[in-house]
Amino acid sequence: MNNFGRPKAVDLIKTKTRIVTAGRLDMYTTGAIILTNDGTLIQELTHPKHDIEKEYYVTVRGKVSDEKLDNLKKGVTIFVDDKKYNTGKSIIKILRIFSGKE
Repeated sequence: MNNFGRPKAVDLIKTKTRIVTAGRLDMYTTGAIILTNDGTLIQELTHPKHDIEKEYYVTVRGKVSDEKLDNLKKGVTIFVDDKKYNTGKSIIKILRIFSGKE
């Protein structure tokens, strides 16, 4: 269970072998994560020194201001469980803008 009492993906695997993940999904997100018992693989995929490119597709409601997009491009700091992570610079591409009545 995580800090919020929700099950983690590794909790769904019934094995005595230690399973670790590359990636994570928040509560209201979809996608894929890698589950493995290969610690070297996880290190290669997740450690910043290996500079593995990651790609995200995001749908937002409303308008994201130019200021917020600029902040994302420069990189942001994320705090998780008393740890601090810097995202680094990002390349942002707006693929489609859907509009409709609000």
